[in-house]
Parts: sequence; structure tokens; C-alpha cells
Amino acid sequence: GAHGAEASMRFVEEDPDRIALAFEANPFTFKKRTIHAASPQVIPMNQGVGAEPATLLLRIPDKHGTGSKT
Repeated sequence: GAHGAEASMRFVEEDPDRIALAFEANPFTFKKRTIHAASPQVIPMNQGVGAEPATLLLRIPDKHGTGSKT
């Protein structure tokens, strides 16, 4: 996942013509960190990446590992 889009930021810093897509599947991490990427060359995406097109349920355990923030 992109987290704070650090790798994407490094990628675009090397060349002003580059554009990066920063994928982060976890909606909580996306809202807290990824969406704040500090470059117009980085496009944050609240999606996951896989080998085949599909829609999957993302289960995010709570801090006790008993609940879910899906």
C-alpha cells in the first residue's frame, strides 16, 4: 500500500514529467495519510491492486483483533 505515498514522491522527484498513482486499499490509512501526498504529480487512489480485476471485501481487524472495520 501507499501509506504516506513516500515511494511515489521519490519517483516523481527524479523527473518533473513523471506521474505516479499511489494505491492504498485501507480506507482508514488512505484518509489519514495517503490522500495528503504533497505533490500534484502523485495521484492517490483508495483501491487495491491485484492480478485480475475483481471486487473483494477488505477486513481490517480492530486493535483487539476481534472486530472489523470493513
